[in-house]
Amino acid sequence: MKKKYSQFDQYEDLHRLINSSDHVDIKVVEGSVTLREFISGCFSYHPKWMILLFKIRELLV
Repeated sequence: MKKKYSQFDQYEDLHRLINSSDHVDIKVVEGSVTLREFISGCFSYHPKWMILLFKIRELLV
């Protein structure tokens, strides 16, 4: 018996793939920022330990 994923019914290709699959794993994430802000934050994340590693690499190379 196949489960019905109503939130994906509007997408025909996804609906076809979901119905023919053995396993479906759906992740949903909600946040207070837009996708653009989230991706920008990911790319601008520079923890101090990473900066230190690059400084050590600079000395070694």
